[in-house]
Amino acid sequence: MAIIILVIIVAVSICIAMPQLEKQKYREYNPVALSSTLKQEIEANTINLTAYDIIKYSNKKTNELLRFSTKCEPFDDRKVTKMHCVGFARVYSTICNYAFKVNHINGKAIPVVGIVKWNGINLNSFSKYLPQKWNNFTKDHDFVEVNYDNYTFYVDPTLNIINQAKFKTKKDVWKVMAHEFTHGYFSQGHCKANDPHCIMQDANKKPNFRIKSSLCDVCMEEVRSKLK
Repeated sequence: MAIIILVIIVAVSICIAMPQLEKQKYREYNPVALSSTLKQEIEANTINLTAYDIIKYSNKKTNELLRFSTKCEPFDDRKVTKMHCVGFARVYSTICNYAFKVNHINGKAIPVVGIVKWNGINLNSFSKYLPQKWNNFTKDHDFVEVNYDNYTFYVDPTLNIINQAKFKTKKDVWKVMAHEFTHGYFSQGHCKANDPHCIMQDANKKPNFRIKSSLCDVCMEEVRSKLK
């Protein structure tokens, strides 16, 4: 058990050191037009997904549809479109909001303007050292604020960053990180015992990490067996 806890602590530490997104203001939001083909694809691929899984799916889909450029082409989901961060945030928000709507999830994605920080350093502040044509372009950055239930996430589809930004209780952040890490590192599924106190319980579109505290006996035994 000590080894499991140590691995999770290291993983959380790495996550904390990842770039952080800091909102400054909201961007005026005008959704892009989605083709009927893309709408059908979104519906098929997000059915029964949790809100957090939809957040991740929308990030993946946006990156399949777009390529980064300093100029924005008109969005066309029948081909790969070149866009900068403003376009990435706009397309992501449209896909995420549509997936929320068809899955009857009370959530919303909104483009925002802000900065990217790493270890407390404002990376956008280095724009002044870049050539003039890049200076104005990099002085701030567009990403997306996603709200559902009592949670707020900041998602940067341009840089492929998802930050857990706000919780009613900040101590719940490690529980979300531990949940996702245990999925990925141990290939562990959701709690078979459906224990409400287990961090691996399926959120089922209504996450409640407040009462979760650790792995239940069933999940702990399964994780232990994967360490042998």
